[in-house]
Amino acid sequence: MLNEALGNQPVRGTRRTASAQRAPLFLEREPTAEDKWLFCCFLSFAVSKPTIVNFVQSLIAVLAGNAVYFLLMPHLPPPARHDPARLDLGMLVDFWICVVFLGAIKTFTKRGRRSSEQR
Repeated sequence: MLNEALGNQPVRGTRRTASAQRAPLFLEREPTAEDKWLFCCFLSFAVSKPTIVNFVQSLIAVLAGNAVYFLLMPHLPPPARHDPARLDLGMLVDFWICVVFLGAIKTFTKRGRRSSEQR
């Protein structure tokens, strides 16, 4: 499908000769349901579903953690407030809040999976 769109012939169980023009790895064959891979064509490489789930969870944790930190920052003691010009205790507090959010997200998603498997 994608091979035909790019003008390449699909390869099904045959080897190409060394002189033949090689297509990128993700175009060698059409993905099947058994592969459980998500193909990101704009990135030109395959990314597994757990990797994408982990990335989305981490992104949510960082965004939520930073939002909470910046909402709490005016109420924090001066040493815990981040100064953008230097490394300080504020960065550590911000990092800690993000890690707590990531732990909570991972805990709740595991609990959700377990409860749905028990049904």
